[in-house]
Amino acid sequence: MIVHVLLEENDILACFCHGVYSTFEDAKKAKYAMIREEFIIPSDEVADEDLDDEISPMNVYYTIVQREVL
Repeated sequence: MIVHVLLEENDILACFCHGVYSTFEDAKKAKYAMIREEFIIPSDEVADEDLDDEISPMNVYYTIVQREVL
């Protein structure tokens, strides 16, 4: 079974797992919601696909990686 893991990497915590999701779409929705909430970014100001660029100057990166669960 393949799962999708939402990770946050930054200069302070190094790497933190925010959740494990059964689909990539669920992980992506959680990532966007988390970024908007954490950094107070309204959806009418920045499109979802531009959120990573919006927060990159803060040295915070959210990534979704696939992992196989046996």
